[in-house]
Amino acid sequence: MDKFRSELNSQYRVIEVDQALFEKAGELVVQYSLRAYDAMQLAAAMRVRSIVALMPDTQLVFVSADDRLLNIAQTEGLVTDNPNNYP
Repeated sequence: MDKFRSELNSQYRVIEVDQALFEKAGELVVQYSLRAYDAMQLAAAMRVRSIVALMPDTQLVFVSADDRLLNIAQTEGLVTDNPNNYP
C-alpha cells in the first residue's frame, strides 16, 4: 500500500471532481453523445491539460482502448494513445 501511495503522489495528478467538471462533462455528453463516465474522463483530461501546459518537460497523454473516445479527445486537442496497439 505504501508503494501505491508513493507512486500516486509522485506519478499522477489527482484533481477534485467539482461542479465545473460535472458541467463540462455534461456539455461533452451533449456535444459528442458520450457515455457519462467517458465524458468525465475527457473533461478531467481537458482540465489537467491546462495544468500540464505550465510544466515544460511534461506531456499529457489521454489513454483509452475506445477508439471513438480517442478520436473525440484528438478533436479536443489532446495527444492520445491506445494500449491495445501494443503487444
